[in-house]
Amino acid sequence: MAALARDSGAEFETASEQVRMLSEKMRPVDKDTDENMGQLLDDLLDEAADDVWDYEDFVSDEDRHQNVIRWYGSCLSPSSKPQLGPPKQDVPSHRKSSDVSIDYAIARAIKKHNHKEFASFGPIEHALLHWNTKNIEYALGANVSDLSMKFWDSDERHAFEGDHVLLRQGYGSVIKHLVTGLVRRGDMFKCVLDYDVEKIEYARNSSSIPYTSGGSRKLVELSDTCSVSSRNGKEKLGCDFVVSTLPLGVLKASVAAQVDTSEVDPKTAGNVTFAPKLPFTKVDSIESTGFGILNKVYLQFPRAFWRSRSILDEGQTLFGNASGLNPHHYMFFDIGKSLGREDDCPAILMTLISGREAVACEKLSDDQLVHQVVVTLRKLFFDDMVPTPVAHKVTRW
Repeated sequence: MAALARDSGAEFETASEQVRMLSEKMRPVDKDTDENMGQLLDDLLDEAADDVWDYEDFVSDEDRHQNVIRWYGSCLSPSSKPQLGPPKQDVPSHRKSSDVSIDYAIARAIKKHNHKEFASFGPIEHALLHWNTKNIEYALGANVSDLSMKFWDSDERHAFEGDHVLLRQGYGSVIKHLVTGLVRRGDMFKCVLDYDVEKIEYARNSSSIPYTSGGSRKLVELSDTCSVSSRNGKEKLGCDFVVSTLPLGVLKASVAAQVDTSEVDPKTAGNVTFAPKLPFTKVDSIESTGFGILNKVYLQFPRAFWRSRSILDEGQTLFGNASGLNPHHYMFFDIGKSLGREDDCPAILMTLISGREAVACEKLSDDQLVHQVVVTLRKLFFDDMVPTPVAHKVTRW
């Protein structure tokens, strides 16, 4: 990705990862306490992971704890049935195991390893532990009560090396660069935009050798004759192959409609119909894979009050919320300073919300959510320091 961005001419800005933790009324959190609480959570995660891998893989239903939220956005679809929040789902019988959620595993580790230090913790220690938990949830868009203790960090071995960077022109600049290069190929490339897909047909009258060597399991057949139909029914694109990169939420809704067409109308719900129907192996993977949610709130202020009293050190752009109020607004990012110029740093803060709290915030109006963030900032600073925002942007993904 970095190589592509460099080729596109996009400007990089290295993102600072140093977070200044604040309690209420601008009181900085003791650095040793902050580090100790972060280390404690890391130790608990290690102990919990060791414990869960020591269990036999098969456990009875009474001892299983795999009933979790797997699709946070399921209750936000216009076509979904009214419900307070995303429902929990158990796993099918062939996926039953000794795996448990992170919060359950940590609670078990605290009891097993006799962690007595919790009895002496005060509000600030609990707030810091909560903050570190929220930092895990931000990375995965899901609450620790719904994350697998065995596999939540399984992608760490594949993580990109190097610093975290921001692109001043955004990722769209990289896409534009790629498309520009492909357009130069003339008739060999065709870019179709604003094409609302209703149906994907594959394995149609194929002259290819069917891909059927799957033993007792039916696999998707390869085909060199496919088509993609538009929702308005007026267009159909023919192609040799289709590589689907549909969002997991769309796939979940689509396979749900495939299983029970009486529940959802594919023409109105934005689902995609696959013909032939996707085989069990694909449907099972789509249904069992968790899909979190992460939203952002951007606030622009008439002045950057958080920069005025040297709250952040030189180069720092992050401060954390250890006040105990609205802990789901756990971190604030001075994005105006990060992406602005030295002589033009707009007063813009961004906060992050993930998991159940992100779902709850999507059900609030913009005004309600902005008020909630401002109240949090006035707890961290002082009421008269934090002015009313002049503009805002709320993502609802």
